Amino acid sequence: MTSIAIYSAVSILCSIGIALLPSKSLQPLTKWFSLGKKGIRQIRSRRDQTDTIANACLAASLLFSLIFWLIPGHFVIYGIFLFLTFLALLGQTNRISAKKPPAYRGALLFSVSLMFFFGLFSGLGCFNDFVTWKAASQFTKDLFSGEVFHIFYFLRNYVPMMVLLQGLCYLFPMYCLWAQIKYMRLENTYKGRNIGLFVVKILWLCLLMIVLSCGGVEVLNWAYYINYVEV
Repeated sequence: MTSIAIYSAVSILCSIGIALLPSKSLQPLTKWFSLGKKGIRQIRSRRDQTDTIANACLAASLLFSLIFWLIPGHFVIYGIFLFLTFLALLGQTNRISAKKPPAYRGALLFSVSLMFFFGLFSGLGCFNDFVTWKAASQFTKDLFSGEVFHIFYFLRNYVPMMVLLQGLCYLFPMYCLWAQIKYMRLENTYKGRNIGLFVVKILWLCLLMIVLSCGGVEVLNWAYYINYVEV
């Protein structure tokens, strides 16, 4: 619980700091990371449009979440990719809120920043004492040693389920951020009925990230009768 409180406080404080930044300081992000109209393609048969860049990044996020345990330093790659995604999201947010009142703009910046920081800490395992991504290293060792081919490995060993949980902790934040970017690029607004409901939705998403990262480990500890997990 202490780690959750600490990282949650850091997320909130950093998000408040970003929300207070003047619009001019975010202009470089708007220029370099908003992507303009690149990747937006018209679908004539449905009289609609799609974002090929966002779709590709969503597909890459899914692929990474499935095979991350084979990639050395996967947590570093995740952190860098999520940070670049956040810069793109900041660029889009600054673009669509440039002519809005300061309170409106601040709430929007605070919300997307909060989603990023909670997603970052959730994916890196900060909420569960890094148990899940340490399990990925153990699973890779078991794979190359041949232990995973034992008939009861997946029934008695908690490590594969921890790896699956870590994959979900990676995928959920990346999906949330890129889905928001895609919507902003196509619709020129945020994904919500109004700013109040949007903030509430983001708070729920952040809570789900904590529950997935921390609560998932607790459920697996209970399921496999583990009092303390150390991989």
